[in-house]
Amino acid sequence: MIDSYYNKTYRSPKIDPLTYTPFVGFMYWKEPLKPTLNETFCLLSPGVWSIGSLMMCEKLEDGPIPADAVCSWNDGSTYYLRKRSPPRVDQEPEGDFLASKHGDHNGPERGIWTISPNVFCKVKGWVEGFTTEATTIRWLNKNIPSVPTEEIIYDWIDPEWNRVIMITKRVPGETSRRMAQLNNSTEASCRRSDCRIC
Repeated sequence: MIDSYYNKTYRSPKIDPLTYTPFVGFMYWKEPLKPTLNETFCLLSPGVWSIGSLMMCEKLEDGPIPADAVCSWNDGSTYYLRKRSPPRVDQEPEGDFLASKHGDHNGPERGIWTISPNVFCKVKGWVEGFTTEATTIRWLNKNIPSVPTEEIIYDWIDPEWNRVIMITKRVPGETSRRMAQLNNSTEASCRRSDCRIC
């Protein structure tokens, strides 16, 4: 099966395997993203964030949620998203884009920032026609509800900056990194006590 796929894909007279690069995302673009993904989520002042060219996120200090809020959530305090008016057109960095960034979950094609203790902003590069992570999560929730997924508070595509942005709640449980640490320590202690992990 793999050989027939390889032959069909790479040995086709139309495709030269030495020069063919399958397009699998924005990381194959000839031009780097401007602004960079790191600059998508910026702390402007305490409790106020700029998110891409289209949105602002604010922590509500007191009073009602503004009428122009597109969504809100409570995570110890109340937070809300509102559309920028007008959208941001300059692509120069603004604010502190390193504040609250998760170093372990970032790369050239994605970034994650903490907004509140249990809510995150996830940013990925976007190419027209690609399925977004939010679409996949909604499909899983509908078709395979037994699979635990994060709750999507709000998501949108920022076409001017070629990225998709998703505000999500933390999934209950341990991270895969923490589980690996637990498994390694259990395995090491079992080696010391001459037991096996099956």
